[in-house]
Amino acid sequence: MKPTLLLLDSDAKLLELYRLELEAEGYDLHLALNAGELDRKLQNNRYDVIILDLRMPQETEIDALRNTILRNPGATVLLNTTYHFYRRNLLAWKAHLVRSRSVRDLKLAIKKVLAVRFHQDPAFELPAIA
Repeated sequence: MKPTLLLLDSDAKLLELYRLELEAEGYDLHLALNAGELDRKLQNNRYDVIILDLRMPQETEIDALRNTILRNPGATVLLNTTYHFYRRNLLAWKAHLVRSRSVRDLKLAIKKVLAVRFHQDPAFELPAIA
């Protein structure tokens, strides 16, 4: 069983970099460039981890987080942002914060939350970090 991830980032070039790196790690990866794509993916799929860049032009950041949690309540949410002001919002406390744009830091955060999430599932295979 491969972990299924959804990654939202409004920067297409950065999203492509993440895609290349995370697919190489063996994840089943779905991508979204904006809140509309995020909503469509959340309606039709279930994810183990959802990674959100909360700097989006079309929706408030906290609304995107709220919609994500409501539509896929079983998923672990990672906020991939360098902005620390999300800590002040109680809703953001339901998510894990990755305060870096480093691909390595993101991969480590994903690996950590998946290890906690699936530590008892014998079918789960955690990809090694390259």
